[in-house]
Formats: sequence, structure tokens, C-alpha cells
Amino acid sequence: MEVRNWGTELVTHPKKYKEVLTVEDIVDVVTNPDEYPSPVRALGSRHSVANCIEADGGTVLDMRKLNAINEPDEENLTITVGSGARYYDISHFLQARGLMNYINTEIGNVTAGAAVVGHTKDSAFPGEYGQVSSYVVGVKMVTADGKKLEVTEKNDPELMRFVRLSYGLLGVVYEVTFKITPLRLMRLFHKVYSLEEFLDQLDELRESGCSIMYYMIPLSNKVIVEFRKYVETEDMGKPEGKAA
Repeated sequence: MEVRNWGTELVTHPKKYKEVLTVEDIVDVVTNPDEYPSPVRALGSRHSVANCIEADGGTVLDMRKLNAINEPDEENLTITVGSGARYYDISHFLQARGLMNYINTEIGNVTAGAAVVGHTKDSAFPGEYGQVSSYVVGVKMVTADGKKLEVTEKNDPELMRFVRLSYGLLGVVYEVTFKITPLRLMRLFHKVYSLEEFLDQLDELRESGCSIMYYMIPLSNKVIVEFRKYVETEDMGKPEGKAA
């Protein structure tokens, strides 16, 4: 059996490949090591270029069908989803209800479970966070001994901190609750600077109120900057200033 990442350059050969349909499937795997040998690795969109799905001789859990998206809690502004739900699909589901995720991550096909325990690479708006996991307020997982564990920001904020970016070391996540926010318009645009221009204007750009992510092209002495900016309806179509 062969499993590859999305770019096909990474490959692993697990002994068992289990498609997860319910939480009990996870419990069955982790409590039956003779049938499902270690290491046990949870698989989502296979986007990583690291060996996080490597399970040679072990077991791969395909989490992608555990993808239910529940109606949002509009009073507390949260949404609960299966760990296999894609961030892209969650965002469209929320948009249809006048809501949105706090972070519109660049990798939209990241699954909810991966977004909890792994890092994302998006920049933050002023007063907001830049990691999707920072907006996770609840998680349900199966631990290595087959027990179901629920952790929330309310009942154990310290453990919740460890769950975020835990890279699956605490258990297999099967349900995630995100903090969400009312839908807002956003403008996205790019600008190319020389490195000198970028450094000269960096303080001004930081004060622009934009979320900023950049790509450095050192051999060409260029910096390509991606700006994201919240805008009000009446501002749509207006030209941007120097910093935006």
C-alpha cells in the first residue's frame, strides 16, 4: 500500500489504511494495536511537505469523510465541525449565513483537524491573531488509550494552549469548534517593491491597518507584498493610498 502527499514527492507504505466514518472507528484503531499497528497517523488534505503522514508498517487514518459542518451558534459566534471538514467549505457555509472565519487562510483545503494541531502561515490584522488555531475554542479527540477527551477554552484554557499546535501528539482530533465573526468585505491586492523601498516604507505599512504577507525574491531584489484590508461598503471602488 502506498500513500503520497499532494505533491507526490513524499511517500509512505502503511500496513493498514482506515477510512474514518465515526469516532468509534478511531477508538477501534487505537485500542487494537495487533490489527492496527503503530505508528498511527491521521491524514487530511495531504498538503504538508513534511513527513507527518509517514507510517511505514503502521496505520493511516483517513479523516476526510468526518466532515460534517453544523449550524453556527450565532449567539456565541462559534461553529462546530468534523475534523475532516475543509476550511474552504466551512468559509462558504458561513458566508451564506452572513458570517466568516477570522482568518481567510491561503491554503483553503486545509482540514479543520490540521488547522488545530498544525501551523498556518497567514498574517494578522491589527488586534487579531495570525494562526487559525488561535481561534479554536473547543476540541474533541481520542487519546492514545482510546478515551474520548473534550477540551475547551472555557473549561481548561491551559490545556487548550497545548492542544493548539500539538501536531497530533495529544490524540486524534475528531471535532473542532472555531470562534467566528460577522461577515465583512475585504480587499486583497499586491504591490511590488525593491528591498530598499520595502524597508524604507515598513513602518508606514505597519500603520496602514492592513494584514501584510510578503514574498522575497532576493536574486531580483524584489519584495511582493500581499495586502488584505477590511473595507466598508461605501468604500468599495475607491483608489488605495500610498500604503495600500
